[in-house]
Amino acid sequence: RLPVGTALFVFCVVSFGSLVGAAIPNQAAAVQAVALGGFLLAFLLSGLIFPIENIPDTLRWISSLVQARYYVLVVRDAFLQGGGWPAVWWAVLAIGAIGLVFYALAWRTLRRMQVKA
Repeated sequence: RLPVGTALFVFCVVSFGSLVGAAIPNQAAAVQAVALGGFLLAFLLSGLIFPIENIPDTLRWISSLVQARYYVLVVRDAFLQGGGWPAVWWAVLAIGAIGLVFYALAWRTLRRMQVKA
């Protein structure tokens, strides 16, 4: 559970960084966007610090798009609960799906850059 979830989480984070790097031409702006989107949103909306139930309803739907929310569930299950694959298979699948979306968008953006040249 944990090795697969960790590998998919790293894939998701790298895909997000590639997407932002390809979409924003200015390096300083890209670093700020990754810091805001990758770290701040993941830190605040993942359920690690604040429970998801305490997040306002208007922001709760955004937390369902944050890959760290599902990774926190996988890590908690591995170290604390021990429910196994039946308890977290959907979270690992969600991390993989979000990673594939980021990868597809990054690939499409980079492909457009290659076609222009």
